[in-house]
Amino acid sequence: MRALADPVRLRILSLVLTHPSGEIRRGELADAFELTGPTVTHHLTVLCRAGLLERERHGTGVYYRATHRALAHYATLIAPSVTEANQLDPARVRTIEPADPLHRAVLDRIADQLASRFAGVFSPETVARYVHESYEMLASRARIRRFLPSLTANFAAERLAALAQAEGQRPNTCPEVLFVCVQNAGRSQMAAGLLEQVAGDRVHVRSAGSTPVSELAETVWQVMDEVGVHMGREFPKPLTDEVVRAADYVITMGCGDACPVFPGRRYLDWPIPDPIGQPLDRVRKIRDAIDERVHQLATDLLGTTA
Repeated sequence: MRALADPVRLRILSLVLTHPSGEIRRGELADAFELTGPTVTHHLTVLCRAGLLERERHGTGVYYRATHRALAHYATLIAPSVTEANQLDPARVRTIEPADPLHRAVLDRIADQLASRFAGVFSPETVARYVHESYEMLASRARIRRFLPSLTANFAAERLAALAQAEGQRPNTCPEVLFVCVQNAGRSQMAAGLLEQVAGDRVHVRSAGSTPVSELAETVWQVMDEVGVHMGREFPKPLTDEVVRAADYVITMGCGDACPVFPGRRYLDWPIPDPIGQPLDRVRKIRDAIDERVHQLATDLLGTTA
């Protein structure tokens, strides 16, 4: 990847991947590399545009964490000690739970940050419960558990936002669409990415899986890149009640029986074949079939896709 051809950017990504909390402040990077703030910002921007890092502001600080794509494709290459340590001590891999001192401290900080974000909406106790529950849901299928806290932060924030909408704590400003398939590694991810490309911020899109796996299929990354949809921030997520309750449209692909039914939602089932394990040409055809349905859905929701 061209973004990693620069040795400074390679070192930055390595530092983020090996940081104990799974994320790092911009100021820490500037100190570590003895570079000016604008220079560090430039390199971080390139890595974000390449889908390797994502940026989030917490209070007055700006934090960067590796995307799921970076974790899936580069963690074992750039930071081999992370996975080697886990492989050398299988008991350690099995016992990394919220009670682990390092993870507990990071999860507590995530809960504090989300409690501030959702102040006046949910109590700190509710936020903490969602954070730890989200961690456990992701931990049950994670391959590299060192990075669970950063994935947990994203997943818990999405669940809390959905719950706030479902309970009327925060008004919906646009239609809410949820795509669901079995693994959340192919069809539902492609549909969500394509609808976001077509509709932008006029529609809020989520995706989930009834039995999610650990990462998106490589062929899905490739065929989506071909049409300008970058999936670097996406990772398979479990289907939960609150994301269904927050949706106006729930669109299933091969898992309709697993999706809870709540009144007031419109449920659709798209008979789309599973791209997992299919050759690239077949995955492209599946992507195009989803794209046709997505454009029709956008027209139904918005009246136009222009």
